[in-house]
Amino acid sequence: MGGERRGRLLPGIGLALACLLGLALPARAQLPPEALRQRARASRAMPESLRGQAAEVARSLSPSAEPEELTARLFVRFGPEVALPTALYAAVEHAEMRERLVDEFARRIHVLEDSDEIFHDYLQEVNEFLRVAPSGPAGPPLPELDDFPPRIEKTPEKIHVLRDLPRPTPATPAARLRLFREAALADLDRVEATLERARAAQETYQEQQVRWMRHLVRLSEIADELSDRELLLSVRKASD
Repeated sequence: MGGERRGRLLPGIGLALACLLGLALPARAQLPPEALRQRARASRAMPESLRGQAAEVARSLSPSAEPEELTARLFVRFGPEVALPTALYAAVEHAEMRERLVDEFARRIHVLEDSDEIFHDYLQEVNEFLRVAPSGPAGPPLPELDDFPPRIEKTPEKIHVLRDLPRPTPATPAARLRLFREAALADLDRVEATLERARAAQETYQEQQVRWMRHLVRLSEIADELSDRELLLSVRKASD
């Protein structure tokens, strides 16, 4: 640690919170291990009540918030002299919440991609039966759409993504098969439109996640230059 930093409180840390390193991080940014280690050090320097307040501020942010928004929210809650441990603790808390949402994005997109594949297979099956289908009535209407998100179920008698769609058989009349096809195409359009929006949102969210990771790296580097005693003193000074 440099001598000039020894015993120095990190006043305000507004500039430090706003500075982001130009690091090349993967799109699927993981929480930096060093940030978790420094968060543990910060936690030891903070009273339980302060940890609770910092976590409350972090949780109050929208998932789409930028690091600068956390800075502003901390200033409102604690004043301009925000101690580094408080800022670091809140940043990791919010980043962990975001990381869980990254996983949820991936899960939902996987379900939509599976749904897309199921509909294409189903439509191919319906079209094959249409070539040799007997004549006959269209029969009763198909069930209404369920609410999103898709719920995938496949049995020998039906598929279910957004609603039950019967599987075609050699005895299914052509008019009813066309009803199956019309419903499946409508459902497929809905799934594909949702998938396109979800992929775009995921890309934007992941780009933002990289900025949060850079923010954590920056705060962690500053914390690493301070001793445990200096972290503790910064908390005490900020609360005076």
